[in-house]
Amino acid sequence: MRQYVKEKKKRAISEAIDETALISFLHQTTEEFIGNRIQEASKELIDKEIIIFLGWGASKIIADYGAYYFSSIFNFSLSVANPLANPISNISGETAKKVGIIAMSMSGESPKVIRNLEYFTDLGTTIVSITNSDKNSISNISDVNIPIYVSIEMNLTADITSHVPAIFLIEKLAKNIAILQKSS
Repeated sequence: MRQYVKEKKKRAISEAIDETALISFLHQTTEEFIGNRIQEASKELIDKEIIIFLGWGASKIIADYGAYYFSSIFNFSLSVANPLANPISNISGETAKKVGIIAMSMSGESPKVIRNLEYFTDLGTTIVSITNSDKNSISNISDVNIPIYVSIEMNLTADITSHVPAIFLIEKLAKNIAILQKSS
């Protein structure tokens, strides 16, 4: 028990949320670079009949939220519950062209997500990713990557990085697509 208490005290969790990092991110979304990525992703996804969200770990939870949010505003969306089982690999090439994928990954290196994305890349499916940077495997596979550039925060082996920017981008993207649909 003493060892557990000692280990718990060693954990380096910041006591407060860095609001300035979140404010800085929100400001970046109004600048040309991120704004253009959001517009580009919106144009890629606007005509898709189905949006599939992929994620693993904490990003899976964000993918679930994304599917719910997109279904509520834009189009039929779902989140793949277990990318390892790979049920989406049964989608035909013709159907795959009607699908848009939104991949969620902080590291951009999740093997489970990458394996699914590679399958869809071969079929010509549109892939949009939201990752922590634009220099990773998932962003390289994607047609459009929207980087969030937040500081990674770990608690021992658990990634406790804020996903507020990813949630914001999901909402911004869905609403942007809805606005584009109404204007066309």
